[in-house]
Amino acid sequence: MKISLFLGALLLSLSSCANHLKDFAQQAETVSLNVVVVDTASIDWGGSDNLLGSIVSAAVTASADQEKMETRLQTLLGPKVVESMIVEDASKRLGTKIPFAVASGKTDGSLEIIVNQYGISKTGSSHSFTIDYTISVFSGFNGEKVYSQDFFCADDSFHSFVRSPGNIFNTATTIALLNKLTDEQVRASLKSVVEKCTQTGLSAMRDRATD
Repeated sequence: MKISLFLGALLLSLSSCANHLKDFAQQAETVSLNVVVVDTASIDWGGSDNLLGSIVSAAVTASADQEKMETRLQTLLGPKVVESMIVEDASKRLGTKIPFAVASGKTDGSLEIIVNQYGISKTGSSHSFTIDYTISVFSGFNGEKVYSQDFFCADDSFHSFVRSPGNIFNTATTIALLNKLTDEQVRASLKSVVEKCTQTGLSAMRDRATD
């Protein structure tokens, strides 16, 4: 009985949020775009699946190669670089389309994209460039948050390379691959994930606003 009540309340809450976004979208023509990148690029090498992997992985984690790679990623993909990628792509995807367009100056509300995490993470049996968004919409008519949803996106940059049940070979392979990539290729890899997540997030928001 309690579970049924909880599910009913959850569905009512989601429906209410959807209705609020729909109501806002019917009135609004433009929104400002605010992008906030919470932290710098990070690399999560993940855990290992066996004791040997844990011992060797610990050594790799502390290695100069890995520290150098983390520093390189943070230098190439600073918060301002990522913010610029998102602003450019989100502005282009919204344009003058439904449910509202991005504009500067006085607008009917705001679209906020918070980047909670980005960089390289362990996904499945390999590593990927990843990014984690929270997309929210605020009404300028009453200050209410009318929409908020999280999105996590990853690419398959390293999935075609050697995989292993333990962490050590994946980590070593990833470092070797990253060392072969040019600065432009590293930026392009993250940009493709940004574009993927922006498209996914804005499409979901548009569907919710117009459904």
